[in-house]
Amino acid sequence: AVLHYAVGESARDALPMRQLAQAIGLVRQHAAQWNILPDKIALCGFSAGGHLALSGAVLDCPGEAADRSRKPDAVLLAYPVITAGEYAHRGSFVQLSGSEDRAEHQRFGLEEKITPDTPPVFVWHTMEDATVPVENTLLLLNALHKAGVPCEAHLFEKGCHGTSISTPEVDADSAHRNRWVKLAVEWLDDTFSFHA
Repeated sequence: AVLHYAVGESARDALPMRQLAQAIGLVRQHAAQWNILPDKIALCGFSAGGHLALSGAVLDCPGEAADRSRKPDAVLLAYPVITAGEYAHRGSFVQLSGSEDRAEHQRFGLEEKITPDTPPVFVWHTMEDATVPVENTLLLLNALHKAGVPCEAHLFEKGCHGTSISTPEVDADSAHRNRWVKLAVEWLDDTFSFHA
């Protein structure tokens, strides 16, 4: 399933979070009809979409009761926006908060919101990313490790921000870096015990 969620000015008041929670609930509700395993739902997000995916795993929708059925069972992140601190992608936090106030941005930083209840995480990043610095992933990994959350990470030396699946179709061809897709599938197999 692909979620088309609100961005920019239309994304105020945590609308993307509510849209994501509703989408996960809808997928679980129709799991039998759509041939989906309702206890094996993984989110995949890239860059700011990675922030939304992890937010959906670790935060409750503002103004709504906590509902575990609307959270994922695993999360896959590509060069995610994580921190509102020193290594922040500042534009993301301005959009999320609607403010230039860095104190406001801290509400949306995720590395301090990781708990032992966070679902397993697969993450990859490139060392050359000048848009969302690799420190975002490093801070996330530290928080996941401290909380005892199962995680796997891959850091690639080469590649700018937004290389997606690293194929010619996305103008970022790299036979080395595009292995992340196979690694992620293998990780999901292990995480969800498909080949136990």
